[in-house]
Amino acid sequence: FTMLHAGLPPQWDLELASRCAREVEAVLRDERCPDFVSGMYGNKPKLWSNDLAGRDRLRFIVNCLTRMRFCDSDGKLEFKCKGAPGQQRTGYYPWFEIPWRASRDLNIVFGHWSTLGTVDIPGVYPTDTACLWGGRLTALRIDAAPPQRFELDCQGQKAPVEGASRGRRPGQAGSVVCWLQTRLNYLPGSAQVRHYAAADSDTHPAIRG
Repeated sequence: FTMLHAGLPPQWDLELASRCAREVEAVLRDERCPDFVSGMYGNKPKLWSNDLAGRDRLRFIVNCLTRMRFCDSDGKLEFKCKGAPGQQRTGYYPWFEIPWRASRDLNIVFGHWSTLGTVDIPGVYPTDTACLWGGRLTALRIDAAPPQRFELDCQGQKAPVEGASRGRRPGQAGSVVCWLQTRLNYLPGSAQVRHYAAADSDTHPAIRG
């Protein structure tokens, strides 16, 4: 299984995604970090190219791994729509629906998209099910075949920011994902994981400890 926060552009396979993530990681770890962060925010470039360099390349990588939801059939990113599929502009699709994407053979666990809802696509496992907004807290057990989802109802802790709530259905954003004795490719890098849980224990006291 591969875990990421947001999405992958269709041109990236796991090897390229890992390499790109490590490029950003290296910058964040050294003296280049302040300059990078000062120019990190922005929506361009919107299309991947192996020729991207410098700040543009790093910004594109960060935007994919932390912000991506929709893209067009060529992989051009779209950032305006934060709602459920069907609310985006014509010609754009959820990143995982691009039929030629290089990551289509991976099992991908991801979050970031509280309005997404249920996805019935092999290898695509969204776990952001709106716990913070009063949806559900979701766990995915990936040592089962097929992977098993577990959900707990949550009391809303915050009002959704404007735009994020459009199209939200009950049971969407915030998540807990559990891996038991499983090798997990975590971008950047990979790790042997015996037990891993990611959760906000203040949001859902039942998972404390």
